Amino acid sequence: MTQLNTTMPLARYEIVSGKTIQPGELVALDSTGKALPAADQAGLTVVGFAGRSENGSIEVFDGVIGFANGASDAAFARADRGAVAYVVDAGTVGKSSTNSIAAGVVVDLYDGEVFIDCTPAALCAANR
Repeated sequence: MTQLNTTMPLARYEIVSGKTIQPGELVALDSTGKALPAADQAGLTVVGFAGRSENGSIEVFDGVIGFANGASDAAFARADRGAVAYVVDAGTVGKSSTNSIAAGVVVDLYDGEVFIDCTPAALCAANR
C-alpha cells in the first residue's frame, strides 16, 4: 500500500467485536455504524482507509492510496482511470465484484498498484 496524500483523520469508529483492522486497509461500516475491514459483503459502505487503532476503535483517513489490483477480468488497466473501483478485500480493488461495494475512483496504476481516490466526494460519486 502506497499512500500519495491524506488529511487528518476524518473520524474514529468503534470496531466490530472480534474484528481486526490493519493500518492502510480499506475500512467499511456495517448497518450499525461500526467499522470492519472492507469486504465484498452486502450492506457495507467504505468510508476510507485505516490509520491507528486503539481501545477498540480505528482512525479513518481519506486521500489517494494504492491497493493491489484485482485478478483476471477484474484487473484494472491504465485506460480505466476515472472508473469506480470495487472492493475485492480490504487490500485489493477490482473492476467488478459480487456485491459492488465501491472503494473509490481509479486515479492511476503504477508498479502493480491501483491508486484510488477515497475522499468523501469520490466515494459519494462512486456510490451513484
